[in-house]
Amino acid sequence: MKLIKRKLKFKNQVYKVFLDEIREKNNHTIKDYLLLDCINKTKKNEGGVIILPFLKDKVGIMKYYNYIHKKNMYVLPGGFINKNENSKKAAQRELLEETGYQTNLKDLINIGKLAPVPALINANIVFFFTKNLKKVRKIQESQYEHGSGKLTFITISKFKEILKNSSNIDSLTASCGLRFFLYDKKI
Repeated sequence: MKLIKRKLKFKNQVYKVFLDEIREKNNHTIKDYLLLDCINKTKKNEGGVIILPFLKDKVGIMKYYNYIHKKNMYVLPGGFINKNENSKKAAQRELLEETGYQTNLKDLINIGKLAPVPALINANIVFFFTKNLKKVRKIQESQYEHGSGKLTFITISKFKEILKNSSNIDSLTASCGLRFFLYDKKI
């Protein structure tokens, strides 16, 4: 594919939204191809992080109301990478901001990354899990960021049940959960 023309349509703190005109190998032209590009990314094209907190053989998960889908959704803590921040530092910061739990950088285990919607978003999401957590502050309901909620620790079997049966789970949470269970080291 070849980029013919790009128009910046919108920009906020996180994304630049472009409408591209592209030409495919067969010479077919696509106009107004929507592309979201994360403003802050690492050199490895990492734009966000998801963290699976693990405490006393339980998985930490949040539930929040998603206004787009008009229902409660299960999510893991996570967020975007800030300028001049690597994915591990972003994971440490997001975990603290959203849950009040702190972990050391060395205790964040990278369990992979993926492109969440490769036909739309130009960035990868990095998955981490950590076992060593320390509660350092309480997060009030009024302090929850959009897309997060109260962190609740559930059994591994309950987490597996949510992964297997729930349609109320964020796709990145499901992907991180699956990577967690496929991780080849002892959990």
